[in-house]
Amino acid sequence: MADTQKILENALQQLIGAGLEQKGMSKGEAQILSKAAIIGLAKVDKTIVEAEAERDRIVKAQKPKVKRKLNSWQKYVKANSKNFKYKSGVKKGQINLKAMSRAFKKGRRK
Repeated sequence: MADTQKILENALQQLIGAGLEQKGMSKGEAQILSKAAIIGLAKVDKTIVEAEAERDRIVKAQKPKVKRKLNSWQKYVKANSKNFKYKSGVKKGQINLKAMSRAFKKGRRK
């Protein structure tokens, strides 16, 4: 890939140099200007790539995230997480999801 790009840059440089020579410029000046043109193209190419990356980052940042609705289990846990806590043992103070699940399923049966 890099070799192909280098070959294309050299070909473009030679074409620019030949075009400048045909317009009446000396060979040395034409070579210098063609090299400068290639260097300038590389810098322009780099700034274009950086600008596109910045634009993509801004567009992604502007997109609002879609907030989904909570399902019935998530609503139940949110509302009752303070009621179902372990009272003793190693997990004291943590949410007892097993007991909460049983109560949730019983409530749905009715």
